[in-house]
Amino acid sequence: MIVSHLRARDLGIKFDGESGEKNSITDVPGVEVGHSTIIRGEGKEAVRTGLTALLLCGKKFADVNVV
Repeated sequence: MIVSHLRARDLGIKFDGESGEKNSITDVPGVEVGHSTIIRGEGKEAVRTGLTALLLCGKKFADVNVV
């Protein structure tokens, strides 16, 4: 499977401002990203899912253990 990651700018969509050093949401001061992946079972019964969380005030206010 080939996956292509187009960005809005690749499609000619204009934005105000400048991109950060990494062109990432984490370029914004105080923002962190947490994630968790869950893999349970095997074969056709397997569950594979995940969660991504944007922590706008960093991890200090997270009520859960974010990896």
